[in-house]
Amino acid sequence: MMASVIFILVVLLIYYFEIKWRKKHNKPLNKGKPIDGGQYIVFWVLGSVFVMVVSFSIALFLEKYWDPIHVGSYLIFEYTLRDIYIGYVSSEPDILKSVMFWEINTNNALTLSERAFVNSIIQHIENQKTIPYELIIQTDVNAISRLSLYRLHILIVTALALIFGRKFIYAPFFEMTKTEGFAVHRFSLLLQIGVSALFIFGWIWVVFVVPMHSTDCPTRAMSFWCSNLGAKSTPYIKFPTLLLFYWMFLLILINAMTQAILNELGYVKHKENEQSS
Repeated sequence: MMASVIFILVVLLIYYFEIKWRKKHNKPLNKGKPIDGGQYIVFWVLGSVFVMVVSFSIALFLEKYWDPIHVGSYLIFEYTLRDIYIGYVSSEPDILKSVMFWEINTNNALTLSERAFVNSIIQHIENQKTIPYELIIQTDVNAISRLSLYRLHILIVTALALIFGRKFIYAPFFEMTKTEGFAVHRFSLLLQIGVSALFIFGWIWVVFVVPMHSTDCPTRAMSFWCSNLGAKSTPYIKFPTLLLFYWMFLLILINAMTQAILNELGYVKHKENEQSS
């Protein structure tokens, strides 16, 4: 838990000092232009393509380096993001069990001893609801490699969101200027902060806390987060694309919240931005 808290604090401190530096030296991100809705879509689409290209590149050209990548991505996630992506981590035993069941039912090349080994792991997961730690370094276990791939995707998506998505967080601080003599209404400000925090917290709960995995997803329209992560087609395309969509929407909410709170504090958008929009 402490490692994840430290990671979040470091990110916030970097953002804080970068915003101060950019404002002091008049170096806004996004070339000083206002953010428009299309930029979020471009961020999502290009980010999703980037993750898929990296994944397929590793599979095609870096296969001989998969062992250190496999163990490294698994452990980096374990010591930085584990307590942030609670919903995913809580689903890992079920994901592993699903993948192993699929392996047993479809892989005719498995020997009796290998089948017995896989069955023993499944039994352990069902009884303990945990993944045996010694499996992490056994790269010949395909199901564990799948979990490492998921964790690698989460690492890449998180890095993309924090690095390239930060312009959406920074934008209001450069698009808005203080109105002279503006009187701040405390009740309105507190109400705006409370409502914004409620929306942000709700979406964070959906993205990071609600389990991502289910073998029996409902068909209702709003169940975006439900996905069978043990399915064969999920790892390379659906999972990172969906996760990056969640991040894109979170960045939209943060941008809107920051603008609303700054507006309550007496900040307004530049006139040239209003005319161009």
